[in-house]
Amino acid sequence: MLTLLVALMDSVKADHGYNMDSKTVKNLLQAMSEFTPTQRRDFLQFTTGSPKLPIGGEFHASPPRRNMVTDD
Repeated sequence: MLTLLVALMDSVKADHGYNMDSKTVKNLLQAMSEFTPTQRRDFLQFTTGSPKLPIGGEFHASPPRRNMVTDD
């Protein structure tokens, strides 16, 4: 579980009022690290419109889908 949390932290860019120390970011990544494979697929479907990552992984997504923003 810790390895997945570290991988998530490495793949997220907090921006627009958030940073990696923000409680919201930490809570989201912690929750995501506890998802089952089915929950991960469902979350990906909800956030990107696709249940699978593109060939080559998330960094080949167009547009990139790893920014977290706040309107505070």
